[in-house]
Amino acid sequence: MFVVLGATGNTGAVVAETLLHQKQPVRVVVRSAEKGAGWKAKGAEVAVASLDDVSALIKAFEGAKGVYLLVPPNYGAEAWLVDQRALMDRAAEAVQKSGIEQVVFLSSAGGHIAGATGPIRAAS
Repeated sequence: MFVVLGATGNTGAVVAETLLHQKQPVRVVVRSAEKGAGWKAKGAEVAVASLDDVSALIKAFEGAKGVYLLVPPNYGAEAWLVDQRALMDRAAEAVQKSGIEQVVFLSSAGGHIAGATGPIRAAS
């Protein structure tokens, strides 16, 4: 089982579609059951969770051998780096507590800039 966060976005959708096309079991993590309906129809399991809820993430990661993880930017946040860091810390805690050994972490916000941007900058 592979868990995919961000399946309703550009990159997560490609990951989930590719895995399903390869007949791999997929669980998508979405913020509401409605957002997961299309994925359920395609054969994916659906877990409703938020990056704000470590317990729900741990449950969503349960039994998975790998996770595709991204922290979407919240450009409306008053303290963008603080907000990103908090979300990353919760995601990292869920990964650690779930025991998942294989993680792909997307870090593309500001990917066109030479360095010190997006989740990488928030983790510094």
